[in-house]
Amino acid sequence: MEYSNIVSAEKIKKVYKTGEQSLTVLEDLNLNVERGKIVAIVGKSGSGKSTLLYLLGGLNRPTEGKIFVNSVDINDLDETSISHFRSRYIGFIFQFHHLLSEFTAIENIMVPGLLVGADRDILYKRALELVEKLELEDRVKHKPSKLSGGERQRVAIARALINKPDLILADEPTGDLDLKTADMTRDVLFKIVKDYGLTMIVVTHNKDLVSDADEKYRLNMGRLIPLLDDFI
Repeated sequence: MEYSNIVSAEKIKKVYKTGEQSLTVLEDLNLNVERGKIVAIVGKSGSGKSTLLYLLGGLNRPTEGKIFVNSVDINDLDETSISHFRSRYIGFIFQFHHLLSEFTAIENIMVPGLLVGADRDILYKRALELVEKLELEDRVKHKPSKLSGGERQRVAIARALINKPDLILADEPTGDLDLKTADMTRDVLFKIVKDYGLTMIVVTHNKDLVSDADEKYRLNMGRLIPLLDDFI
C-alpha cells in the first residue's frame, strides 16, 4: 500500500491490561502527517501523548489499527526489523537526554551512527556540522556532567539527527528545562528541523512549545482534535 504521507495512523486503539483490569488510552485515533511538516500534539499529563509517540516509532504496538511510516506497515515488522527501521528512518528526542556519562558530547552524538555501521570519518564530519548548527563547538570534548541542561538536550537533538532520519519524534523535549532554556532549545530544534526539511511530531503539555508547528492537535479522551491557534 502506498501513502503520500510520511505517517498514517488508522483507527488506533491501545489498551493496557493488568490482571482483570484494562485501561483504554487511545481509541479510534487517526493521524496523517505530510512529509516536511511539524505537527504538535498537546494534552494533559496522562492523556496518552507518550503512548501515541511510542506507537508511531515502533517502540510499542497498538491493540488495534495500522501504522504506516514511509509506506511501511511497521506493525508487520518483527523486533529485529523494526529496530533496523527505527535506526534508519526515525530519530527520537526525549524529555530526559539519556546521554552516556562516560562519553564526550561528540561521542554521544555519533553513537547511533556507529551502531548501524556508518563510516567513522563521515560520521565525525556530520557530527561536527550538527555541533556547529547547535552552537556546541566549544563543548564537543565535554562529558555530560560538564554540560548545562540545555547543552545536554542539544547534544541529544544532534544525536537524534546523526543518521539523517526522515522523521523526528520528540516527547516533551523541553520538559526538563527552565523557561528561558526551554525557549532557546525549542527555537534551535524547530529551526534545524526546518533547515533540514525533516518531518517532526512533538508531544507536550507546554502550549508555548507548539507555536511554530504547521499543524496542532489536542489529545483528549483517546482521540486527536485539530486545533486553531486561538484555541490552544
